[in-house]
Amino acid sequence: MYEEYGTFYKQYYEKYGPKTAIFLMVGSFYELYDVLDKDTGETLYNIKDVTDFLGIQLTPKKDLPASYNPVDSKPVDGKPVDSKLSTKQGLFAGFPDYALHKHAARLTTAGWTVVVIDQVKDKAGKVIKRVPSRILSPSTHVEAMSANETPYLTALFFQLPAFGVATLDLTTGQTVTYSGTVQGHTDVWTADDLCQQLTLFQPKELHVFYMDSVQESHVRRLLTNQTIPIFMKPLKTLGSFTNHAANAEYLRRIYSIKSMLPPYEYLGIGTALAVPNTSLTALLLLLQIVEEHIPSALHSFQRNSPWIPHQNLLCGNHALQQLQMDAVVNLFSPCLTSMGKRSLGHRLLRPLTQASLIDRRLTEVGTLMGADPDILKLIKTQLRFIGDLPRIHRKVLLATVTAQEFVILGQSYLAVEMLLTKVPILEPPHHLLEQLNLYTTVFNEHIDLEKAIQASQDLTPYTDSRAITIECQIKTVLESLEQHRLQISQIAGLSVDVLKLEEREKEPFGIRVSASTLAVLKTLMNKLPKGTTFQTLKSGGWMDTPALSTHNQQLIKLREQLVQAARDIILSTCSSISEAGKSVWTDVEEWIAHLDCTFAIARTAKERGFVRPVVDMEKGDAYLNIESIRHPLVENTGSRVPYVKHDIALGHDSRSWLVYGMNASGKSTLMKATGIAVLLAQAGSYVPAKAMTVRPFQSIYTRILNQDNLFAGLSSFAVEMSELRDILRAANENTLVLGDELCSGTESVSAMALVAAGIEWLSKKRSKFIFATHLHDLPTILKPESLGLKIWHLHVEYDPVTKTLVYDRTLMPGSGSTLYGLEVARAMDLPTEFLESATALRHKLVGSVPQLDAKGSIWNTAVTRRTCEVCGSINTKDLEVHHIRPRSEATNGILSDGTSMNHPSNLIVLCEACHDKEHGSESVVTELVQTSEGPKRKTISAGSKQSKWSEEELATIHDILRQFKTASTKALSNRLSQNHNISISAATLATIKKSYC
Repeated sequence: MYEEYGTFYKQYYEKYGPKTAIFLMVGSFYELYDVLDKDTGETLYNIKDVTDFLGIQLTPKKDLPASYNPVDSKPVDGKPVDSKLSTKQGLFAGFPDYALHKHAARLTTAGWTVVVIDQVKDKAGKVIKRVPSRILSPSTHVEAMSANETPYLTALFFQLPAFGVATLDLTTGQTVTYSGTVQGHTDVWTADDLCQQLTLFQPKELHVFYMDSVQESHVRRLLTNQTIPIFMKPLKTLGSFTNHAANAEYLRRIYSIKSMLPPYEYLGIGTALAVPNTSLTALLLLLQIVEEHIPSALHSFQRNSPWIPHQNLLCGNHALQQLQMDAVVNLFSPCLTSMGKRSLGHRLLRPLTQASLIDRRLTEVGTLMGADPDILKLIKTQLRFIGDLPRIHRKVLLATVTAQEFVILGQSYLAVEMLLTKVPILEPPHHLLEQLNLYTTVFNEHIDLEKAIQASQDLTPYTDSRAITIECQIKTVLESLEQHRLQISQIAGLSVDVLKLEEREKEPFGIRVSASTLAVLKTLMNKLPKGTTFQTLKSGGWMDTPALSTHNQQLIKLREQLVQAARDIILSTCSSISEAGKSVWTDVEEWIAHLDCTFAIARTAKERGFVRPVVDMEKGDAYLNIESIRHPLVENTGSRVPYVKHDIALGHDSRSWLVYGMNASGKSTLMKATGIAVLLAQAGSYVPAKAMTVRPFQSIYTRILNQDNLFAGLSSFAVEMSELRDILRAANENTLVLGDELCSGTESVSAMALVAAGIEWLSKKRSKFIFATHLHDLPTILKPESLGLKIWHLHVEYDPVTKTLVYDRTLMPGSGSTLYGLEVARAMDLPTEFLESATALRHKLVGSVPQLDAKGSIWNTAVTRRTCEVCGSINTKDLEVHHIRPRSEATNGILSDGTSMNHPSNLIVLCEACHDKEHGSESVVTELVQTSEGPKRKTISAGSKQSKWSEEELATIHDILRQFKTASTKALSNRLSQNHNISISAATLATIKKSYC
């Protein structure tokens, strides 16, 4: 066994990696084997991992020779091994065959692949070999699937820059295909459409195939956000996949195609002449995986559905994940059918772009919200009676359906008929009710639901005469058994109830009696039928008679005949039912799922106070207006603090927003709430707001989570630049971009330049965007009005007395305070000594000083250089004390009115820029005047006099004067003329220099 087990393990380990388990059938058990090196404690295989995970017993089996290797060595002969000389020991674990799926399910749900090796016996019942019968994996272990999940199996094929993807749900037999092209450079490929496809049809396992010319690392970089099992498989050639005739016949058989259209066109995967046809290659590779894992399921697939991205809102840069849409979907009231539960996620995660379709969905939700309570009660009741139709119909196609599932189908069809008849709210496909009635007629011709409810090993659900004949014979035998029991009770003079017909281990029935009854019967042996025997047990015993044995033999034979007949009948019955159902199954399933989803959205909207968005049907640029928007996840936390709502307007004259604010003020929440509202609205759902109008967007890009991509070897900034490239390339007038702290991974100057350039680029493209940022100088290097850019901040106050932050969170115009990080830290109660150190360092970094450390002016120490009295600048290096009335007007330091030129009322603290404006005659600063609100001064623009030098030239002149304070004005005039091409006389320079403080 060790040799055989080792061979299988080595074979499948190479295919599926370390999370591979081999279950080898031996008799009526599945067993696992391993070899332990007693010196090192290491094992050849992974039996310890498997047994630890499953919680089953690991047993030492036997000592093996030190040189023993079960894969490479010959089997050990019958000679005993001396345990003292052995360094290797066999290990063993196992469980009964009926527990296969119980144990395998625990592994497959954790991402393992389980290879089931079954026995093949000859006619005499002797095991002649063992072969793989099933490969159970997260996507192919259909016995372990819950009703609410869709176990997608996906094959991805790369022939860069082209790729193809094919996805299969084995529980329904539905496939989805798509082909596209990656963008970017070889080392940093991106493919938003592929990422969205993998998000919408989230696979449980992904098999990636790529040609030898493609580097595996380049492919992996596209898939680093996937947390599922990924199997990388390089291909040297496509082999038989280039044989178009063979491929066409293969697909015709698997999809049961009965059409004059070529299979490629019938399935929507292009033509045989398309090169490269990556979606076809991906589909063929997918079917190859199914053939290896579960060959019995490789037929009767439903028609393939090509995924068409432009019908749905493109969610770039993993927008669905960054907006936490999975969590948003979970907020909705649960659907009442399994197919509705699966469909709700598909609907909400696949927003539409066509205004008419969105509006129709919203109208349907509104209709249900306003429907009569009796109608709503009927819908809720009937939906609960509907089973998982797609999966049961798939079992009908495979002829693996059970009697109980036939009962569920019958109940479901009655409920669907009731809804189609009594609920004229959501318009079903044309003639669906008529088609359903025709189909159920065929269904009832083959299935007897009364028999199906009572189905057992003696009764089948079929109306076929072959089954009915055998069932009648079985019924006669069972009646004879009952009559025999009655006769014995009469002979013994006992109540018939003390003689119980019960099933036995190797016989259909025996007569079970209590100990007291057994004693009575033994005293009546001469009266009982000849050949009667007894078997005494600890509690009571069994009674056997020749007649009972005869009836048991008859029953065994008839039951075998019924099993064989049922095998034949189920094939013809399922074939007839599926043939009749092909024209109606899909329409019924989709209509019920649609009704269930719409009903769930309507209930959620009513419970949570969502409002219907207005869809602008006119053509033109996308835009949105939202009044009192709320974030549904934040609102759901149940906080007693009222949620602060905001109004959002993106479009027309206000195409873009810059949002500033303290950390935790709600910038990201505002952006996410906007994105979620757009996604919900375009999915045909009501939204968490007071009102909303939207002209549908075609794409949405997010940049909210800033993380390194370690597996791709990219820093957070490199990842951001890669994503920014995709946004800039794809952005247009129908794009919405949401960005949080863009370019935070690089130094501030480059960050400022990149963000500003991005704003200008997106504005030229007429895209709509909201950027949250801490770059307070952005408005100074942009022209907000010309760009349609609005600047806001979320207001937060710091109370220095209570040392608390008051999160007002209202949107206010402007960028707000530029320094607030330390205020957050103080509110978080960090150590005082640490905060004092941080405050001192902040003063040092920005060039400011605390009030106590502010230096007095050389003209008058009562005036301290701490902040510019005009613009508020706190950079002390740039602060200067200026005489309002010039020193040139003073005689011996006294002005004409008798006051000192250095009196505090004649002094003002100015920054370098404001000082230059004063001396350049651009502004006039007045003295302080007393007002009811305290002392104030006015700064008057002096724009009437046109300077002969530009602002840039004046700045250069002042810089030269400060830099060369001791040089002569003539030398400075020559320097300005020669080096800066600025013509200014030495006399004018002397005048300007004289006016300096």
